[in-house]
Amino acid sequence: QNISGYIQLAEASNCVNSDSMAFPGAIVSFVLGGEKFSVTTDSSGYYFAALPVGTYQLEVDLPYNYWAPCNLPNSVFIPPSDSVLLNIPIGSVSNCTDPIVELSTNFTRRCFENTYQVGYANYGTIGSDTTLVTVTLDTALFYLSSTIAPLFQDDSILVFDVGPLAPLE
Repeated sequence: QNISGYIQLAEASNCVNSDSMAFPGAIVSFVLGGEKFSVTTDSSGYYFAALPVGTYQLEVDLPYNYWAPCNLPNSVFIPPSDSVLLNIPIGSVSNCTDPIVELSTNFTRRCFENTYQVGYANYGTIGSDTTLVTVTLDTALFYLSSTIAPLFQDDSILVFDVGPLAPLE
């Protein structure tokens, strides 16, 4: 006995599953008699859970507060000898961009070249036409190079144009 499906962004007008955008990182939980079974969607929005027979309360926890499940059933029945396919469309609850920037490095050594990784994404519900990332270096650091050339540099301030970002990109 198992249940599986996809969590995907819904068409805005009718809240029907769209095959275009997956929703990774969502937690799908099945509650039965005080026990909670949870799985996380993969990068394609797919989830799979092997569960005992029963009628489960269904919960979906999304990593970003701008989204909510559309028409989520309160419960789902897992039969004794069959698989259940349940695709869950997700719709936006507000229209906004939510760009984030993360900076990381494995380690730094004084007087040596050090590498930093800059990650960026848009967790919002609408796309960003132009996305600029500003990095301000500590005065003890010097910029040498990057994968994307800076649009602007003034001493320790670097501005990068990373282009448009779609929702959840």
